[in-house]
Amino acid sequence: MTIFFWVAKDSNDDSQLYQYDGELVNQLTNNNSTDNNSTDPVPYIYFISEVKINKSNGNIVWVNGKQFISVVLDNPTFYSDVAIYLYNGERRIQITDDNFSAYSYNNLQFMGSNLVWIASLNGWNRSDDIFLYNSEEVIQITENDFNESISELHILGDNLFWVSNTIVYLYKDNEVITLMDNDFDFIDASIVGDNFVFTGYNGDRSETYLYKNNEITPLVSHDSSMVFTYTDNSNSIVWYDADTIKFYNGFEVIEITDNYFNDIQYLEILDNSVVWAGKKDADYEVYLYDGTGIIQLTNDNIDNFPRLVGDKYIVWNGNDGNDDEIYLYDINKNKNEDITYIEIDLLNHPIYRFQNTDVLGTYIFVGEEERQNIITNYPNFIEEGEAFKVAITPDDDLIVMNRFQNKDIPGTYLYAGEEESISIRANYPNFVEEGIAFYVYDSNAGKGIDFYRFQNSQIPGTYIFVGEEERQAMLLNPNFIEEGVAFEVLV
Repeated sequence: MTIFFWVAKDSNDDSQLYQYDGELVNQLTNNNSTDNNSTDPVPYIYFISEVKINKSNGNIVWVNGKQFISVVLDNPTFYSDVAIYLYNGERRIQITDDNFSAYSYNNLQFMGSNLVWIASLNGWNRSDDIFLYNSEEVIQITENDFNESISELHILGDNLFWVSNTIVYLYKDNEVITLMDNDFDFIDASIVGDNFVFTGYNGDRSETYLYKNNEITPLVSHDSSMVFTYTDNSNSIVWYDADTIKFYNGFEVIEITDNYFNDIQYLEILDNSVVWAGKKDADYEVYLYDGTGIIQLTNDNIDNFPRLVGDKYIVWNGNDGNDDEIYLYDINKNKNEDITYIEIDLLNHPIYRFQNTDVLGTYIFVGEEERQNIITNYPNFIEEGEAFKVAITPDDDLIVMNRFQNKDIPGTYLYAGEEESISIRANYPNFVEEGIAFYVYDSNAGKGIDFYRFQNSQIPGTYIFVGEEERQAMLLNPNFIEEGVAFEVLV
């Protein structure tokens, strides 16, 4: 099973394909341009292109051939012995015959266990055709005339869609079907969720259609300047025309706005939510349509432009009156709740918790570099996973946490803010300071997750820091005494 692959050049400048299967690195090609013969007109090197992996079974396909470098001919580069190869985990299979620069292969895609591609006949009478390999034989799906090109090739389940000379085709159940043969100048196509969507442009107008459940549905007629946004993980489409936002949620077209904004920018979509920057008066504000209504997320005198992060967050830049800030909004919040703005990119370094098995119930919290050292050299410390995230550089909004080791009980530690550190230095010589551990939010900042400090009453002078869920369990353990919120972090 292929984990990943890469292409690298060897000492002869020949490209070689390598695969890592989780245990071994395997060289899948043995290209050798030094094995030249008299039939080759000029020196060459081997090239590899169009490498693709089938995520369902780990099979790899690629295009392999000779690239000739001519210093005499007007065309300095040409190719021969170009063929498609497949590695199925056990052996390499040559799918197509070698050709002497007659065809070029592109747009290799897996359709289930099958492989499809476009073969382009080179020369003045160039034409494109689609081929399919089903593990047993190569099937030619199209037989196009000269100068007939294929501009789009899309796979949806067992269906294959393409556009050839502005005609839309479907290959289904071993049959080629013409879906649309209107007099368009240009067609743009996409897979949207479980649907095939295509737009035909003709002059100043264009038409967008949806193919779903074996039916073609006209979706919208619009200006050619229409801006569309698709999502890869749902059936939703959003677009705007004349500053009106419209949204297809997989069942119907919903008009979200009606000429309310002077301009719209950064239109983005996530399932049944739509985010955009709308300019009504002098500046752009961030808006969210959550499937039921519009929520205005910002209201200030500067331009705000949103971006989607992950599957539920909206982020944008703004200004708090003093300097620029980055804000984050959880898209899954109840829209009636106050919007919580969270500064990000400050607390982004993980801290790991280890328990000292020589002194059970005592802990150390460390970053990645020290973590590796402990794992390698201190087997008495058992890792318990990532505890929280911190900053490793100072910031005006953060406080410093210093680390002290209790020399009366070696291998046990205390983490304290600067104010408490002053008292420890002055009054507790048994605690030896080891320097700055990390930076966090103050316990009253309201910008992160509360973490609580507990002291082990059975081993005084030893401590653990926990979040709310673990805190509830600790409160039931009489051996640990809660000392309050120590700081705020991210998890």
